[in-house]
Amino acid sequence: NRVYEVMEKHLNYTADNSNFPTSVTTIHVLVYTFVRALVTISVGSETTEDVAKLKKKLNGFLERLAAGTMVSIDDEMSIPNSKVQIHKYDTLARCIFLEGLIKCILVKDVQLRKYVLENLLEKYWTVPDTTMNDLHEHVIKIFAQATFEILRDPKSSLIDSENPYVSLPHIILRIMNQTLPAKNLRRISPHVVRSLVNVVISIFTLPWPSEANTRISLFTSPASSIGRRTPSPSRSINNNRQNDNEIDISLEMDQNSENISRDKKFTADGMLAPEMSKQPENHILTSAKVYVEALWNEGWKNEIIELVKEFSDDLGRIIAIFDQLVFGINDTIGNEIVVATISDLFAVSSLSLLLHSDKKVAEYLHLIFILRNYMSGIELFMQDAELISVVILSDVGRDSSMTASAISSTSKIPWSSVTLGQCVIIMEFILTIRQLRLQPE
Repeated sequence: NRVYEVMEKHLNYTADNSNFPTSVTTIHVLVYTFVRALVTISVGSETTEDVAKLKKKLNGFLERLAAGTMVSIDDEMSIPNSKVQIHKYDTLARCIFLEGLIKCILVKDVQLRKYVLENLLEKYWTVPDTTMNDLHEHVIKIFAQATFEILRDPKSSLIDSENPYVSLPHIILRIMNQTLPAKNLRRISPHVVRSLVNVVISIFTLPWPSEANTRISLFTSPASSIGRRTPSPSRSINNNRQNDNEIDISLEMDQNSENISRDKKFTADGMLAPEMSKQPENHILTSAKVYVEALWNEGWKNEIIELVKEFSDDLGRIIAIFDQLVFGINDTIGNEIVVATISDLFAVSSLSLLLHSDKKVAEYLHLIFILRNYMSGIELFMQDAELISVVILSDVGRDSSMTASAISSTSKIPWSSVTLGQCVIIMEFILTIRQLRLQPE
């Protein structure tokens, strides 16, 4: 309390002298100091009368900083890359304070991050009017960068399987739904919205607890799947929600719980239907999907698709993203994402060119598929992979689409005239036979 009294006298002197030199950095330092003190006395301390009084005084400091009555703001003070009119004093002061608050969560301290996200960020969040859109975008971008750093930190992004609602990813989604709903982003620049999309999609790639991320194999037989409980496909947002894009996390969670089906559905070949191959949905993932779907309905689908494409080089992450955005969301959205990204994920056209003849390769792959099914059901008499290679290699030469005159001009088959596609087929066939030979039966 004595330290508080000394600090209050100095800060009151600053507030009473508007000509006293100030800076954005000064305000941010004070924000961090007060927040750190609040976290220190709030976490692991007994709630005594003195502690309660000190918390009230520190919160009073924060309120004065947010209102701009503790440290004066001069005409030249502004947030970088944002044009601000000084007569918008209250909004400017709040945004400078909010930026400092967001920067606090960049500190790699789980308790500090959790306290700011749970108790302060929503309380002091502000939405400037349209004349200060640049300032608003700057704050949103800083928030997206800070939350993305949290999700990249293994300690901060840890999900508590018993109580996921206290986990930072869930708190981040709650703040985004409350302060940055999709319907309020219509006047925001695409690159800023893209940073928010990046945060949500990053949630899909988190290391979820095994019980929340277990998937039944698509090749599981009906008999081995008896007794498992699997949900039906995720419901799309209803028409009313599409109109106003109001997001209610608790409502979505209740709908998701009611959406779980006990019935099993299988395809004609005995495989578990893809849409039925999931365990009961994780509430955090459900909330993230709802946010993505709302953004999609607001016209930000290009930003979502382009961001998915950026993960194409990371196989592990793209599998997790596809699992949630293609098979776990509205069918229309999933189909559009597949159509737009499949050529980037699997360069079929360029691969076909490398294999010289896509028709020949397709025919051989079809043949191999049939032979594998056939050979797996009968005794394999022919186990000489090299002999089969000779049989396949006997079909050499140029592509059949070449003109007859060009083919007839070749007096003999030169060395290395076998196409790359045929070599791929041979290797596939050899591996198939070796695999079958290793089977004890």
